[in-house]
Order: sequence, then structure tokens, then C-alpha cells
Amino acid sequence: MTLPLETPTGSSTLTLTFDPTEVHGSLELLSFDSAAQLERSMEELLIIVARGAVLVENRHRLNGLDVMVLEGDDPISVAVEPEHEAGASAAIARISHVDGTRIAWVP
Repeated sequence: MTLPLETPTGSSTLTLTFDPTEVHGSLELLSFDSAAQLERSMEELLIIVARGAVLVENRHRLNGLDVMVLEGDDPISVAVEPEHEAGASAAIARISHVDGTRIAWVP
């Protein structure tokens, strides 16, 4: 799966590659002018890739392709909002095991 990401400094591509017999995966582009809520299951890995100035939980500032990974005991519901009135967008990747077991990420 591939998603083009345009930023003020140029363009990039987000690619999610996985074995569909082992993992479910999805990519989507979320555009928002006000706060939005992202939900995930405890077994799911949620990756937020900022395309502009984005606030997560009103305290984590992501900007210009910054990434935030949520998994395990991280919040299952997070608020995302544009830092500026002009709005913002973020690429959202979701990854989970086909068998429903928890997927983990080690930085």
C-alpha cells in the first residue's frame, strides 16, 4: 500500500508492506479543520504521520512528516487537531495480526 504525502518542502511517499497471511494493514489520509478522534483496539498498532502542524492529545506537536506510534497500553482513543486555523492532515496507518493477538513495536 502506498500513499503520497505532499508537504510544503516537497513530496514523499508512505509505503506499508506486510504479509497479508499474517497481518492486516491499512493506510488512509485524514484531513481536519477541527479536533478529530482516532480510535484503535488494544491489539492494533496505530501510526500517525503528520502533514503539517498537528497536535495529538493537545500536548504532542507533530510537524512535517513527524511520526507517532500508539500500541499496547498507549491510549486507545486520541484527539488530533490542527495546530493552526488553516487545518491539517495526517496519514494514518493501522497494523494488526490476522489472528487477533496484540502487535507490539519496539523503538
